[in-house]
Amino acid sequence: PEATILTYVQALSETIANMKPRTQSESRRLAMAKQQLKEIKKMATLTNSPFGVNLPILFLSDESMLDVVIGENVKFVTTSAGDPAKYIHKLKEADIKGFHAVPSLAGAMKAVDAGVDGLVVEGTEGGGFKNPEEVGLHVLIQSIKKHTDLPIVAAGGIVDGRGMAAAFAAGAEGIQMGTRFVSSLESPVHDNFKNYIFLIYIKFDVSFSNVFF
Repeated sequence: PEATILTYVQALSETIANMKPRTQSESRRLAMAKQQLKEIKKMATLTNSPFGVNLPILFLSDESMLDVVIGENVKFVTTSAGDPAKYIHKLKEADIKGFHAVPSLAGAMKAVDAGVDGLVVEGTEGGGFKNPEEVGLHVLIQSIKKHTDLPIVAAGGIVDGRGMAAAFAAGAEGIQMGTRFVSSLESPVHDNFKNYIFLIYIKFDVSFSNVFF
């Protein structure tokens, strides 16, 4: 029942607030959990429209953030950095659409078999976790499209309308931009990092990197 879920989320919020980390690693995870909970609650006050949350599976020590997402009535979740089969069924039970980020055809097929609703296809042009074989975004989209009809969100090296149009032409139904928004005026990231992004863009036009931003 909705009231039970909200009561649980309230209790979870209090639990997170009162937790005392024992190690530096626990301290980092706790800080992340507090920030995520704060951002989700803030977003819920800013719009009546559906919004999404990313859950990096590798960094989830338990299902507490998943329960917060469900309790806060989030309708869309992207998962990344792990096996989507771990949480996809719980998301579906809560009527939440789940897309999984994949850097390869093999990863896409594994996600499809797990039962995801769609895919975020990440080409080597983007920052973050990628295929070490460095397959370009448009090649990867077309390859995956041959094997599944699930909707695809293209990610990697897209900064404007031209990049969006190219992704649509390759077969994507939507796009995801990361670094472009990190460098925006509204982003809370330090100005030195934003300036570095602009410096690379001006100097090299396009930058390929395996560094996790």
